[in-house]
Amino acid sequence: MDHSDNTRRSALPDARFWLTPSLLLYLVIIYSLGLFALVQAPWWSLILGILAVSHSLILMAYLLHDCAHHSVFKQPRNNDGLGQVLNVVLGTAYIPYAEIRRKHMRHHIDKVDVIAFDYRQWMQQHPNTCDMTQKIEWLGIPATDLLFHFRPLQQLWAKDVQTSQRLSILAYGLTRVVFFSLLAWWSVAALMGYACAYLIMISVLRLMDLPQHSYQTLIQNHHLAVSTTIERHQRDRQYEQQNTYSNPLGSSRLLNFLVLNFGYHNAHHRSPTSAWFRLASSADAIRPLAWWAIVQHWWCYRCQRVEQETVTLDSGKTVNIGSYGLSFLTVA
Repeated sequence: MDHSDNTRRSALPDARFWLTPSLLLYLVIIYSLGLFALVQAPWWSLILGILAVSHSLILMAYLLHDCAHHSVFKQPRNNDGLGQVLNVVLGTAYIPYAEIRRKHMRHHIDKVDVIAFDYRQWMQQHPNTCDMTQKIEWLGIPATDLLFHFRPLQQLWAKDVQTSQRLSILAYGLTRVVFFSLLAWWSVAALMGYACAYLIMISVLRLMDLPQHSYQTLIQNHHLAVSTTIERHQRDRQYEQQNTYSNPLGSSRLLNFLVLNFGYHNAHHRSPTSAWFRLASSADAIRPLAWWAIVQHWWCYRCQRVEQETVTLDSGKTVNIGSYGLSFLTVA
């Protein structure tokens, strides 16, 4: 279920021939060095390890996103193979890569923001958990998104889940337990450092996602099936671009590499199968969102966003404060 892409390919030689292997080698080196630094004794080594691991995890996450669009390799099977490997390393393989890809393609085809489950309704039904979640969010820790990441574990006791799927979840969970047990055996500080790196990765992903669309928000399990051909026709390319916003990290190639050019979001939606390194050159000369305003908006409403999607200001104006769980990695 691929998004159509009528954009003409560049006449230049395909940089994937050398950029993709270079990026993969870079990720292996940085991730390995980060793990090595985490298990060392000095405090400065722990900090370097956290930065290296979080950096590599962020790049892996956005590379998985590109694999879902089949824009990393020319052959779809190679994209899907790498996507499955990245899904395992990222700790999100409780849900198959194919499901992650399917959900994200619905975002592009239906032009809606897809949330895996109605977490706000769930919070209303569990007020104590909601209160605790808001307190953790107040500290800036992405508690709501952690809920999305661990929620697939409920399939272990769900009645409508096949035995093979339960076994797959258990097997993958066992590999994670072994990995984290080895880290803790070597150094509890290393385990805590990896947890910090993972939280940084989730925080960066949701901060990038939050302002990029003003789409209608739909719950995956209940609403996506009602999207008809007529509704899709009403949400045309013009609608898509008018409700999509870019938030690149300035004009620096190095800074934007940190998020694999994901901030050039209008360019990505105009040409979803374009490789990440082509997005900057194909981006429109539009005024990007101001990062100070993005961070301020996220921080100001970080607790309210757990319970509501809009707030009413003292002036009487209603403001949409966005939602959590919009990342392409969150599928429940």
